[in-house]
Amino acid sequence: MSSERLVPDRPDDEWRPVLGTVAPAPPQLPGEVFEHPPSYRNPHPMGGVPRGLPRSDEAVPDTVLDGADFERLVVRAASLRGDEHRYYGEPRQDSVALWPVTLAGGDALVACVADGVGSQPNSHRGSALACAYLREEVEKLPKDWTWDHVDGFAATARWIAMAMENWAHRHDLPPASLSTTLVAAVVEVAPADGRHRFEVLRVGDSPAYLLRNGELTEFAPPRSSEGGILDTATDALPSHPSAVRTVKGDLGKGEVLMLCSDGLSNPMRSDEVRAQLQEWWTRSDEPPGILEFGWQLGFRAKSFGDDRSAVCVWAR
Repeated sequence: MSSERLVPDRPDDEWRPVLGTVAPAPPQLPGEVFEHPPSYRNPHPMGGVPRGLPRSDEAVPDTVLDGADFERLVVRAASLRGDEHRYYGEPRQDSVALWPVTLAGGDALVACVADGVGSQPNSHRGSALACAYLREEVEKLPKDWTWDHVDGFAATARWIAMAMENWAHRHDLPPASLSTTLVAAVVEVAPADGRHRFEVLRVGDSPAYLLRNGELTEFAPPRSSEGGILDTATDALPSHPSAVRTVKGDLGKGEVLMLCSDGLSNPMRSDEVRAQLQEWWTRSDEPPGILEFGWQLGFRAKSFGDDRSAVCVWAR
C-alpha cells in the first residue's frame, strides 16, 4: 500500500494527494496561541482552573457575553465566574442583562449588573431574578413618563423586592437566601441634542462609574465611618429596597457609563488595574468587540478571586 503526502501543483492550486511518497511531519504549532489577559501580583496558577461543573438545580454558565452597536451608542456586557468559584466548582453568583425598551416615545437601553451575596445559597438565582424583574418594572412605566421626571426609579427597587419575595414563597425558600445587590441604568439611545440622558439605580455595593477625560469616577462611592474606615456591610434585595440610591446624568461623545460588581471595583483600587482599563476604553474611536471586552475583564489578580461583571455604554 502506498503512502501519500500533500503537495501543491502550483502555488495557487489546492493541495492534492501524490502517491508513492512519504508524508512529511506536520508543522509544529506554538504551544500557546491565545494571549492570556494580564495578571497582577502573581495570582496562584491553579486558582482559576474550573474543576468540574457546579452542582446546581439549573445550569449557570461560567461566562456570559453580550452587546450591541447602535448608530450613536455601543454597549458591552460580560459576567465571568471568579477564580474561587471556578476552583471549588461553585456557580457564578453575578448576573448581567441588557434589554431595549421604549420610553418617552423613543428607544432606550436597560442595563444591569447584580451580585449575589456570597453567604446565601440561592444568591445566583436572586441576581438573575433582580435583573429580570427590573425589566418588567421599567416596561410598566407610564406612557407620560419623561426623562425629566421627579421620582426617579426609587419605587422600582421596592417592586423588584416584592416580586423576589413572592418568588421565594412560591418555591418555599427564605427570601434572604436570594440576597443580591443591583446596579442598573436606563440610557437614551438616540437623543435629539447629541447627549444621551441616563438614570442609574443602585442597591448595595455594586457601583457605577463615568469615564470622562480618560478618568473613571464613581457615582455615590461607598460610605466611610469616622476615621475614614470603609463600611464593608452592604444592603441587598429583597431585604433592603429602601436603601436604593439614584443619580441622573448624560453621556457625550467618547464618554462611557460603567456598571459593575465589586469583583471588578475592588481590584480597580490598584492604580495599575484602573490605568489599564482606562487605556483600553479610551485608546481609539471604536469600543472593544464583544469577545475582546470579555477578554479585558478576564485579568487575574492575587487576592481578588470573586466573580467579575461589568456593563459599559459608550456614546459616539
